[in-house]
Amino acid sequence: MKHAPLRYAVLNACRAWAFAREGRLLSKVEGGSWAIEFGVEVETVRTALAVQRGGVVAIDRVAAERLVARVRGVLLAELGAAGKESV
Repeated sequence: MKHAPLRYAVLNACRAWAFAREGRLLSKVEGGSWAIEFGVEVETVRTALAVQRGGVVAIDRVAAERLVARVRGVLLAELGAAGKESV
């Protein structure tokens, strides 16, 4: 998140979560829409989608980092569960 735009961090986190949960590979916009359906950091995701579509709005860095951390936790839990299943 240090060098990439915040919208990428937010929307790619949404995409990763959708993939982990449903095995679906989505675009950034589709991933953001998916996250909104599930009520995940809705305002942050809506803002990221607006910026992705050319809007000029500021994304709340703290909220973006919170979302990325939440998704990271989900992904690590999924990887841990998958690793246990393969043993």
